[in-house]
Amino acid sequence: MRKKIFRYNLLFLLTILCTHLSFGQQPGAVTGMVTDAQTGDPLIGVNIFIKGTTTGTITTIDGTYSLIVPDPGSTLVFSYIGYQMKEVRVEGQTVIDVELSLDTKSLEEVVVVGYGIQSKESVVGSISAINNKTIVSIPVSNVTQSLAGKLSGVEVVQPSGEIGRDEAEIFIRGQATYGNSQPLIVVDGIIRDGFAQIDPNEIQTVSILKDASATAVYGVKGANGVIIITTKRGKEGKPDISFTAQTALTVPTRIPQPLGSFQAAMLSNLHKVGGSQVAAPFNQQDLLNFRTGASPYTNPDYSWVDIMMKDFSTLSQYNLNVSGGTKTIKYFVSGGFMTQDGVYNYDPYTNFSRINFRSNFDINVTRNFSAALSLGTRIE
Repeated sequence: MRKKIFRYNLLFLLTILCTHLSFGQQPGAVTGMVTDAQTGDPLIGVNIFIKGTTTGTITTIDGTYSLIVPDPGSTLVFSYIGYQMKEVRVEGQTVIDVELSLDTKSLEEVVVVGYGIQSKESVVGSISAINNKTIVSIPVSNVTQSLAGKLSGVEVVQPSGEIGRDEAEIFIRGQATYGNSQPLIVVDGIIRDGFAQIDPNEIQTVSILKDASATAVYGVKGANGVIIITTKRGKEGKPDISFTAQTALTVPTRIPQPLGSFQAAMLSNLHKVGGSQVAAPFNQQDLLNFRTGASPYTNPDYSWVDIMMKDFSTLSQYNLNVSGGTKTIKYFVSGGFMTQDGVYNYDPYTNFSRINFRSNFDINVTRNFSAALSLGTRIE
């Protein structure tokens, strides 16, 4: 009897041991929550899969997920439209919470509108946009000139070439109103009179709202269209230092070339009024002096265009900016200098210089409260 009891106890112990070993070999369940790194809000529909396999899942309405991971050394991949992809090694963990950051590099996927940003596919209004890479690729004295030929439905006219006052006029789909037909300018959510003298290296995107559905949020002020300027903001990560230097040569497209004194005098002598010969203003000696240059004081022959104007002038721009941040505070600080020479000789006052400074700070005070401080100034 005792032998039977011993056998039953031994069998029972072996059964428990085998069961424990078999459970230890079962795949482990990994759970967690996926949230927005900036706002802390849960993200719905985030794709989560085991790297190198087709096994995966998505987050629920409250941002949670659960996934069976066969190998404790596997890597989970978290991907979501508009956010940066993230990889996390399991390493025996059973709970993995992940924060995803916005993918600010994929500017083609989102468009800045009057009330925030939207994915490009969901925009129904007529909107055009260009990013910083396109803007800074053209060495010009102000930002308005860099928009020429870059956006559909946008007409850029530069009425003056005077340095410092060469801001171009912008018309969106022509002139829609009488009098002032300039579009509404919005810089970082603030209505401004212009944006020509902003350092191009400070700008993240330029969006042009062209039709009624896109500009409706601005009411009658948006009758001529809206130009939305978004400056750069800091991103979580190590400090990113960028230095840019540009130099350009400015050459007039066309300079009038007047006649020489001898040719002008000959034409004056041939001038007729009312069909009768007018007395010649220049005699033969004058013509000889003009042609030979024998008397430069009484009969000069100077090309004042060549004397007073340069063949070309120079434009130089320099910018140094630093961006970065943590989960609590993100920063972008930029300083720029631009100098431009005029086209006239012997005039020390025909030049223009500009110093730009901008600092943008984003602070996550609490999980549900954030603050932003944006400062921008320039000295001309």
